[in-house]
Amino acid sequence: MALLPQRKYWFALILLAMTASYYIAFRLRVVPEWTLLFDFTVTLPLIYWWLYRPGLKKMLMRWLSLAMLAIFIGRYIIPEQSKAIFHALEDYRYISLALGAIAEIAVGAFLIYKLTGMLRLSRNADEALKQSIAGLLGQNTYAALALFEARIWYYALFMRKGASLEFSGGRRFGYARNGGNASNQLGFIIAILFELPLMHMLLHFIWSPTAAIVASALSAWALLYMVADYRATLYRPVSLANDAILIRCGVLAADAAIPYSMVQAVHAASGTVRRRAGVRRYIQLGAPNVLIELKPGSSLPDLFGRQQSLEKVYLSLDDPAEFIQEVWKKVFVTVG
Repeated sequence: MALLPQRKYWFALILLAMTASYYIAFRLRVVPEWTLLFDFTVTLPLIYWWLYRPGLKKMLMRWLSLAMLAIFIGRYIIPEQSKAIFHALEDYRYISLALGAIAEIAVGAFLIYKLTGMLRLSRNADEALKQSIAGLLGQNTYAALALFEARIWYYALFMRKGASLEFSGGRRFGYARNGGNASNQLGFIIAILFELPLMHMLLHFIWSPTAAIVASALSAWALLYMVADYRATLYRPVSLANDAILIRCGVLAADAAIPYSMVQAVHAASGTVRRRAGVRRYIQLGAPNVLIELKPGSSLPDLFGRQQSLEKVYLSLDDPAEFIQEVWKKVFVTVG
């Protein structure tokens, strides 16, 4: 007998079914446009509340998200000749985007302000960021995304004296030198910096000034992520705590804490490692040289905090032999 989907997927299925129904209805022109707004701002929020019973703050955020989603969906599925309300709403979409950008900058500034105060007491930036995010959002997917974004801003723009930062764990292992990892990242960053003004001028004269601005803004945003990853690569280490391997790899990969009790074997690796289920790679632009085999049934959280079943974890380290030796010592003492 087929099993019903888990409750956390029910709302997504209802949302998809309602969107598909409206798409068909508008193609047949059998419903007015206000019904879509009503369902996305009244019916769907009530269904969400009935399914999950969230707190007031979370419910308000879901309602706002559904309202914005209604405008986005209506823009594409409602025929132009049937639009009246949505023409008026679309006139304000740039204002809503600007308000969203201002809100993100304000949240980022607030986090950095809190982080600055916490760093006066401790140089552990990672822990300070986690505590700041957890104090605002708790422990959920949104907190994981906020932590990811906060790290980008911190390591790209606000980090000072990276060599003096503190990190959890004892013995530390870097990954900037292996295979020219950090040097390769810096090369890509310099190439984009040279290419950015040329691309802007080319698009400006060949296509349009608006296209040039949009493309340049997206490139600059991507460059921010690359700079953050490069600077984090230089200072955020893989380290060995008393009870776990603490894996850090720049800021674009999910951090992981692998308990020694989860480790089945650790040995040298070589060659190309392709992406596949059950395998996680922490190699960036280096070469994989360490393989950690996990015991059956092992799982680790991904970048969004969701558990992912894993069998193997590949690392690219500057001192792989010493890392393997130290991990075996920890596994023997902790597990044996």
